[in-house]
Amino acid sequence: MIKIDIDSCPENSSTLPLNNLSSFETWLSERPKWLQTAAADLLHKQTKPDDAALIALTDLCFKEAIKTHDAVFASIPTGSFNQPTVSTLMHIDKLDKVVGVNAISSDSKLVFGTSNLHVVYGNNGSGKSGYARLLKHACGSSMKQDLLPNVFSTTTINPSVEISITSAGVQKNLSWSLSMAPLNELRHVHIFDSHTAASYINAKNEACYEPRRMRFISTLIAICDRVAELLGNKKNILISAMPQMPTEFVATSVKEFINSLNHKTLSTAIDKACAMTTEESAERVRLELLMKQSDVAGKLKQLAQTKQRVTQLKTEFETLKNGLANEKFEQLISLRKDAKDKRKVATEDADKIFANASLTGVGQDSWKLMWEEARKYSNDLAYPEHHFPMIGNDSRCVLCQQELNEDAKLRLTGFESYVKGNLEASAKKAENLLKAAIDAFPSLIKKEDWNSKIEILNVDPSIAGAIFQAINAQYELIAGISEMGQLTAIDWSEFDQKVGIHEQQLIKEEATFIELQQADKRTVYEKQLNELKAREWLIQNRVAVEQEIVRKQEIKRFESAEALCKTNALTSKKNELTKEELSLGYQKRFYDELKYLGGERIPVSPTSVPEGKGKIKFELKLIGTNKPVSTNLILSEGETRIVSLAAFLADITGSGQPTPFVFDDPISSLDQDFEEKVVERLAELSKTRQVIVFTHRLSLLVLLDDAVQRIAKSAEAQDNPPIQMSLTGLHRMGKNVGIVGEIKLREKKLKSAIQHIHDHILPKLRKAYDNNEVENYEIQAKAACTDFRILTERCVETILLNDVVSRFRRSLQTMGKLGSLAKIQKSDCDLIDQMMTRYSCFEHSQPIEIPITIPSPEELTKDVKGMIDWITEFEKRT
Repeated sequence: MIKIDIDSCPENSSTLPLNNLSSFETWLSERPKWLQTAAADLLHKQTKPDDAALIALTDLCFKEAIKTHDAVFASIPTGSFNQPTVSTLMHIDKLDKVVGVNAISSDSKLVFGTSNLHVVYGNNGSGKSGYARLLKHACGSSMKQDLLPNVFSTTTINPSVEISITSAGVQKNLSWSLSMAPLNELRHVHIFDSHTAASYINAKNEACYEPRRMRFISTLIAICDRVAELLGNKKNILISAMPQMPTEFVATSVKEFINSLNHKTLSTAIDKACAMTTEESAERVRLELLMKQSDVAGKLKQLAQTKQRVTQLKTEFETLKNGLANEKFEQLISLRKDAKDKRKVATEDADKIFANASLTGVGQDSWKLMWEEARKYSNDLAYPEHHFPMIGNDSRCVLCQQELNEDAKLRLTGFESYVKGNLEASAKKAENLLKAAIDAFPSLIKKEDWNSKIEILNVDPSIAGAIFQAINAQYELIAGISEMGQLTAIDWSEFDQKVGIHEQQLIKEEATFIELQQADKRTVYEKQLNELKAREWLIQNRVAVEQEIVRKQEIKRFESAEALCKTNALTSKKNELTKEELSLGYQKRFYDELKYLGGERIPVSPTSVPEGKGKIKFELKLIGTNKPVSTNLILSEGETRIVSLAAFLADITGSGQPTPFVFDDPISSLDQDFEEKVVERLAELSKTRQVIVFTHRLSLLVLLDDAVQRIAKSAEAQDNPPIQMSLTGLHRMGKNVGIVGEIKLREKKLKSAIQHIHDHILPKLRKAYDNNEVENYEIQAKAACTDFRILTERCVETILLNDVVSRFRRSLQTMGKLGSLAKIQKSDCDLIDQMMTRYSCFEHSQPIEIPITIPSPEELTKDVKGMIDWITEFEKRT
């Protein structure tokens, strides 16, 4: 079926009540504001919005959804549906420059003239259906068939045509080719052929006709669908930038969080989901290494050894820490001060004793060392049986080996007394205590030893390095520190904390590996590890998560806009109007058309079938059957044709729009009764619109001519303008079809056909005769004589019998005709008999022995002129 747009059908002849119109406008005012704007624009322009307008409506719908303040809306003026749509008369003038269509000769032209009823006559295979199929494609018929080029040609040409139309008194030339969309100007043209007829019986068909309000809603539904599509296209380009989450994280809370992301997700929720402490990061590393461990027993043994080594190192570092404690340095400072003070006192005393010594330095450390060695030598070797110094007879100095004089003995005795005196002993004791305190400090650790131990304890190298420098600094102070202010204390707290954490980790890891030997525990640890790894993945992709939320917020805005495009309310309203304005109206029109076409006895009824979004289709079903059965299985071919034609006319005529009709062989498979009824209907339709008929039936020409004459007499009686019928002939020459030419004389109206012989054919014969073109003259003259003989025969039924009895017509036309038979005279019969006898040799086979004599131009002219004069005279008789 042809789809009718908003401006294609006027309002029905009946006008809806004003209160209903007001109610309809009130209902429209309750629709979304953008849709009201679309409705107002639709009413103003009386055409569907183009692509630019649809984009503007899409933006307006989006603004309404997100409640911006810069949107400008329109509303429908009050009383907009109180005015009927004005019909526009459209007429197809001609098809020109037809190329690439079936076997139709290239650059063919088919002119339909100015009359409302035009018949294109031609034998089978002359190209009629090719022209009809071309029109179906150019008009956008939903029942169009494939439009093929000449399949016998070696070159393929894209089918194309130039179509001239007159619309509202304005002539337009339209170009169309198969690669183009159907022509919008021809969307009102409706074409009926065998394919269209079959569709009414074999399938459900959407009714073309829609009253104005329903048509208006249909267009709004189409706009909603298109705007929703544009919004959907914009929404669909908002592609997620979220990376694919690894499959091992599917069962984690992070996956649940990702799945829960929506336009309402807050940044605080992201912060919470991405929170991860240092301990948790370390736990992730630990568990990851744990899961990679295959030799659990070996790992436990290794952990035991590591724990033992850590305990040992802790003891060593505890000793180092205690050995370098502040108390140790305070004790060292005190001992150093005491030794210094006592040495000072002892030195002052020695200065007094050794004041008269010949040499300097007596009593100093080097001298004391020498003195102590001298005592040891005297006691061990020189004078073991005497106390040092030996100052008896014959005693000698243990240093210089000289005999001692009295002064020397006195000096030695004085020196020994000093050395063994209380002050010196006290000073020496204090110095020994100082030395012991220094020696008690822990040994200095080498850098490489320190690093290896630190590595085992898993202490941060930066912390370990700072402590190592502080230890070295303290070791440098041991030899000379004199006050606590010189000492920088070592902060072991962070070191101890790290070592403690490491020790606890080892303990925990050992316990974990012990548990890991249990199968169910491994599953628990794997789950914990996946949870921590998933959270790290989430932290790494936080920016993508934030972008995803922004995307979902934008999608939500588009979904809100799409919600404003829902057609539920429109569909419900249209369905509400369907029963009242379409369903019942279509059925009535179908029954009226079926009765008009003489098929009221056929038990068929159109049943409405709603198909959503306000669409209604009709299925032609048999009525009164005992069981469901397909209509096309019961009806005859002729009955099927009549039912289909009734359904087609019910579809189109309900609009009241004077759209052109094209019928391709409308009386195919019909008997005489149905033929006459169809012809009457075609003639009636031509009163208000252009009707183009393609046919190969001479009977249709006769019946149409009769119908036109009857309508003409009726119009004359009512003082109305009569309808006119024009005729075009199609011919085939070899492989070329669709060639436009004159209708054969025998197929024209009688008087005009005979006149055509006189005015056009006889001059050509005279020229050939005068030029001595014997062969050409004989051929043309024989053809003219044959046509003249057939036309003379037609004078019997058309002139003498006044068309009371006619071939191709079963009925007797006696009304107003029978009385004219009284005009017949014997001379009329003699004339007809004379002409029939004279020219029958050109129509019927003759004996070879009796050659046919071709009449001269003068003889033929005399006979033709005589028949014309007789017809004129006979028609004037009373």
